[in-house]
Amino acid sequence: MTAYRKTQSKFRNLLMERESGCQLCNLTIPALLVASHIVPWAIADEFQKVDLNNGIVLCVSHDALFDRGYISFDDNGKILISSQLPPSEFERLRINKHISINILPEQHRYMRIHRASIQTI
Repeated sequence: MTAYRKTQSKFRNLLMERESGCQLCNLTIPALLVASHIVPWAIADEFQKVDLNNGIVLCVSHDALFDRGYISFDDNGKILISSQLPPSEFERLRINKHISINILPEQHRYMRIHRASIQTI
């Protein structure tokens, strides 16, 4: 197993212990859950890549929205939805403007970086 896969596996396992399901829809099927990096892996430094505070558990659909910048979260955990995402799709995606997730104080700086690095919000 490569060092990357060992690091990712440990990150996922520890994050899944902390969060039991998707932060948005509560899906709990492990194969459909992603240990998502808040600060994208491509721009994260070595510490950020393994810091659990730089992670949230999302289902594959919500992870895709998050990774592509269609959604993010403010410091209070309130969802931010890109104007590029048609409101007609919200119900299908199981999102709405009233959703909030639990954000730890240690995650605030990561969410700020996420919002700044993703251009669709």
